[in-house]
Amino acid sequence: MDLQTRYAYEYFFRQFGENRYLLAEDPSQANILLIDIDTQEGRRLAQHDLNSTPINSVVVVISANRAHPENVLFLQKPVSPSALSATLEHAIERLLAQERASVTTIQQIAEPSRLGHDHSTRVAGVALAMDDRAFNHYLFQSDNTTEGSATTFQPDNYLFGAMMQARRLSRAQGKPVEIRWDLPAVKVDASSRCACTGMTDKVLRSIALTRIRFHLVPLDHGTITRPTGSAAEALDPLLWRLAIWTSRGRLIEGTSGDTPVRLRHWPNLTRLLATPHAMQIVPLWLSGQCSIDETARKLMISASDIHVFHTACTALELIDSQDEQRILKPSAPRPDLAGGQPDRRKLLSRILKRIFSSRSANEYS
Repeated sequence: MDLQTRYAYEYFFRQFGENRYLLAEDPSQANILLIDIDTQEGRRLAQHDLNSTPINSVVVVISANRAHPENVLFLQKPVSPSALSATLEHAIERLLAQERASVTTIQQIAEPSRLGHDHSTRVAGVALAMDDRAFNHYLFQSDNTTEGSATTFQPDNYLFGAMMQARRLSRAQGKPVEIRWDLPAVKVDASSRCACTGMTDKVLRSIALTRIRFHLVPLDHGTITRPTGSAAEALDPLLWRLAIWTSRGRLIEGTSGDTPVRLRHWPNLTRLLATPHAMQIVPLWLSGQCSIDETARKLMISASDIHVFHTACTALELIDSQDEQRILKPSAPRPDLAGGQPDRRKLLSRILKRIFSSRSANEYS
């Protein structure tokens, strides 16, 4: 399913299904399989899973079309929370019926309220392993062909741009700013350099490419504190991650590849999400003499890796905007010294003459 649909389900499970359902990245570990058959990959998976579904699994197909395979549960688009909840309850009933009819006892579904929790450690391990193996592919390869074919993007269409705007407004007004959109509000406070999203990294990563509409509202009461737990987090690492997930190998719209890039200072890479070739790119950009295109040629690396790092540095305001506006040109030729001495050399000559004349006078006296 696409990222926006996936996020909707993750948000549902986090808000309404907590302590009841556990999301599994590996389909073989899941008791209930949600498959969007309106996509090509979904149709392929549905065909495979319907032919080889184990006894402890139930398939739920999701589609805008009412036509669907037999012996599966169906969920009509657009999906509402009530319809999803009812379908999941029906799936649990099927699982329990399969358990009673089966010779093999499936311990983890003996109680519907604990569905999947017996495998929490194993599923978490599978999810973590998947993230490690697919890290670069997940970050830089878009699942959306329209987004993936573009070389630039407009940040203000995404949560990343909304948080950048909120930081600027918070800094200008000296108070926290709330981003209001279709989901629970996100709060940003530039003075304490922290933000409160109420979302896990998995959810944020899923909606990084989702276009949103939002408006900013300054808050009059206090600042965002850093409470116990994960309600608030440091703003810089959060913006850095959002920049990477939103970029997916694209440059921010309006950025030229042949302008020199100057970094104000080294980014604290020990506290930030790693990007490919960052340690090689930074020294070139600290000098302010290397453009994005020239960096790719010198290091012989993919331009998409450089675009991601540039976007992340922009998020932390590490790019010197004045140097970024200058077109990379060869150094101006030195003036012809034969045509006349510069004023600075004449001044130096007079100073030296006065020093030597003063020394001679002292020695004579």
